[in-house]
Amino acid sequence: MKFVLFIIEELTAQGWNYTLRHDSRENAFWQARARSDADGRTYRVISRENHLVCLLTRQGSDCWELD
Repeated sequence: MKFVLFIIEELTAQGWNYTLRHDSRENAFWQARARSDADGRTYRVISRENHLVCLLTRQGSDCWELD
């Protein structure tokens, strides 16, 4: 079984800053969603291999799987 790590980053004036990591895509997504809903900031979830990127804002969220 392949281990995939999902990283949550917050967008700041200095760029993307590491916040948390999870081994589950769903846990990472919902943690980032909860943070964005609570503080109104923009977050992204990326896989360690950069095959998945999710962007979460107060207006909503979207995910892309990259080749």
